[in-house]
Amino acid sequence: MKMKTHIKPLLKALITRYIFFVFVILSVIKVSAQNYSFSIYGYGVYCTNDAYIFIPGNLTSHDMTVPGVINLDGKIELWGDIDNQSTGPFFIDIEDDPIGDLVMVSPDGFNQSINGITPIEFENLHLDFFTKNLELNNCITYGTLSINSRFNLNSNNFILKRKNPVQPSPPGQLNYETGHIHSESLPPTYGTLQWNIKNGIGQYKIPFGSGASDGSGNDKDLELIYDVTIPGSADGFVKFATYPTPFDNRPFPVGVFSLAPHSDINVVDRFWIIDPDYSTRPDIKLTFNYIDVETRSPNFINKSEFKAIRYNPNSSSWNDWVPISQSNPDIYKVSTQAIPKQHFFTNWTLASEEAGGDIWIPNAFTPDRDESYLNESFGPVITFPYAKYEFYVLDRWGEQIFTSDNILNRWDGTLGGVVVNGGVYTWLIVLTKSTGKKYKYTGTVNVIL
Repeated sequence: MKMKTHIKPLLKALITRYIFFVFVILSVIKVSAQNYSFSIYGYGVYCTNDAYIFIPGNLTSHDMTVPGVINLDGKIELWGDIDNQSTGPFFIDIEDDPIGDLVMVSPDGFNQSINGITPIEFENLHLDFFTKNLELNNCITYGTLSINSRFNLNSNNFILKRKNPVQPSPPGQLNYETGHIHSESLPPTYGTLQWNIKNGIGQYKIPFGSGASDGSGNDKDLELIYDVTIPGSADGFVKFATYPTPFDNRPFPVGVFSLAPHSDINVVDRFWIIDPDYSTRPDIKLTFNYIDVETRSPNFINKSEFKAIRYNPNSSSWNDWVPISQSNPDIYKVSTQAIPKQHFFTNWTLASEEAGGDIWIPNAFTPDRDESYLNESFGPVITFPYAKYEFYVLDRWGEQIFTSDNILNRWDGTLGGVVVNGGVYTWLIVLTKSTGKKYKYTGTVNVIL
């Protein structure tokens, strides 16, 4: 039942002009005299396409005999929160090409929230100035979401209905300049942006940000670019999220139990969630932006060799297949080449395989077989993963006197069962990673008798 026909003549006369105070319509709109809020108790409000409504307080919908609704073809500027306390939709009669605008703007520096008990379906939503908090799951924008503020997802999902990635012409689904989306919620409940991309093609840019602007205006310092090269099926969507971790990369994403064969010291302190829900997934390329602080000590990372890696739940592996990546450490960016649909999985991060990692090894030992039997053998301590281990000890003339391919088999200071003479000996360790790359470590050890 459409209630707008009962009140349209009266409301149209009021709201086709600029309105700078909240208005009262008996039995339809209730006004709070304290904060100039605008509440709808049942029935409906029709805002024509040349109308402008200014609400310096909150905008709330309630149930009476029917939900309170707005047919928005014009523009509402809202300085407070929007709150759907009804059991039905807030905005109705949304066109295929939506024309209604809700502008959430807080000139006084107060945060604004999207609240309620029933998801709100917006036509076009503009978020301007200061922080906006999403406190309601599965809200939808059918037209354009414009972000010029910090948009906190707070472990909720926000849905973009339109598959068009282009901005500004034709109108894009997601437009932004200075603002960013703050995901950052830890598993198991991510703050996600769901984009109903379907069989769309082209670049989809998600302006994630850490919230730690360096003053350069780069609020979207974690921007993710999702580039569809071969479209997926028309029934699909993708959920995007990201979150930071301590240096040990915990907690892992949902369904991931290890970084193996990678070491946490070689992995950026962040994960990205790119979760496709398709009957046939698309082929894609990805571009990750990261922040430098998440690569610093105690990590051991060579940013020029950063690669994107993803977790295959079918093989419980991060490196059964690795896309070719290009790293640009000067601007903290890593881009991949083509990722075919069969290798497109949900959980992603960045790893530096060039950094072999540190090993710990003594510079002296005493194979003298004394009563204490302390410090009688020599070998390394290695804390990062490797596929192959080679350990060599050479005498002062370069002759090999010991070798081992097992880290538990340490040199006992003997040659042919006889303790060697005291003095300086050279050691060499060669470690081969699962990628086939070799790392060489060398030094000297003093045998003390």
